[in-house]
Amino acid sequence: MSLPRLSVELPDTVDSRVRAAIGELSAEVALRSGQLPRQPEKAYITVETMAPGGFTLLPNLASSPLRDKRIGKDSVILIMPTTANAATALATTYFNALKPGQCVVNHANNAQTDRTFRYTVIG
Repeated sequence: MSLPRLSVELPDTVDSRVRAAIGELSAEVALRSGQLPRQPEKAYITVETMAPGGFTLLPNLASSPLRDKRIGKDSVILIMPTTANAATALATTYFNALKPGQCVVNHANNAQTDRTFRYTVIG
């Protein structure tokens, strides 16, 4: 069942907030009537899914395991160095072997013990 389209011309004196509210209401009506496809729930990023974590690269090794229940094979992991040595290591740090709950962080092999990062997982 298709609803008839209603077109309303608003006078120029109508406040922009009222115009925005009318637009949102029109979109909601179209969504509920089946005229617009509903977006999948996972398309929305929430604070819970973006909660940050932290890790320190292991010294004297070329890789470090990272375990986080949010990691999946198609995840994107964003990192932020929190120390000068971590900022230097950023150029040689990358992720692979992503699978549910874990991945491998590859990095330069050196004795530094303070290459600390904050991270978040998307997807």
